Amino acid sequence: MELITLSPCVDVDPSLRLRSPGEVLLYDYMSPAAIKPAQLARRTGIPVGHIKDFLIDARPVTPRNAIRLAAVLHTSALYWLVLQARYDLVRETQAPRRLPARSLDVGASMGRLQQHPEASGHGPECHSKDPPITS
Repeated sequence: MELITLSPCVDVDPSLRLRSPGEVLLYDYMSPAAIKPAQLARRTGIPVGHIKDFLIDARPVTPRNAIRLAAVLHTSALYWLVLQARYDLVRETQAPRRLPARSLDVGASMGRLQQHPEASGHGPECHSKDPPITS
């Protein structure tokens, strides 16, 4: 097991090619071991339709399914969730900008939040020298 320190500025190496969790599942785990979707479904307890949906990027990997995949494929559940989060974040940043139906009053919302007594009120600033991740 490889441990990481989780910080507010943690990120994935932007030079790594973006791949969906389904692509990783298919090409890094299922194909090399000649595992069919039905076999993986039986081993994990994940419905075969969900497995097939992962493979075509029609369904995200949930925490429950990440735990099941991790147990059978000898990975960590966090691995699958980070793959999904990175994929979703990059796709969202590349999506056409949608204007909200109504503007949000962030200041008013923040005023309603109660701050932990030991918190400074703001976290570390994350400044990347690299351009945004693109596929």
